Amino acid sequence: MSLRTLPLLVLNMGGEMLYILDQRLRAQHETDDKTQRVLNDIVRSMFSKAFMEELMKPQDLYSQRALRCVLTRLAHTSIMRLNPASMDRVRNLHQTVTRQAEITSTLTTGDPKHTYSIG
Repeated sequence: MSLRTLPLLVLNMGGEMLYILDQRLRAQHETDDKTQRVLNDIVRSMFSKAFMEELMKPQDLYSQRALRCVLTRLAHTSIMRLNPASMDRVRNLHQTVTRQAEITSTLTTGDPKHTYSIG
C-alpha cells in the first residue's frame, strides 16, 4: 500500500462521519445552530494546519483501532460526544457504503475478468 494513502482514507472517513452525524442530529431534532456548531467544530479540527501537516506525512496506514481513535477524537472536538457503540455504527456504515460503492463501480465499469470472457 502506498505511503500516501492515509490522507485519502482519513478525509474520506471523516467526511462520511460528518454526513452520518448530520443525519443523526437532524433525526434527533436538534436545532440548526447546534448542528452547525458540531459540524463546524469537527471540520475546523479536521482541516487544522497541525492535523493536516501530520496527516500528509508519508506513513503507513493506521490500524483499524488507531483509525477509530483518530475519528473519535475528531468527533469529540465538538460539543457532541459519541459512545463506543455509536462510533462502531459510524465505522460499520462507512464500510457498508464503501462496499456498495465498490460493487456499483464493478457493475457499471465491468469486471475485467467478465469483460475478457465476453470478448
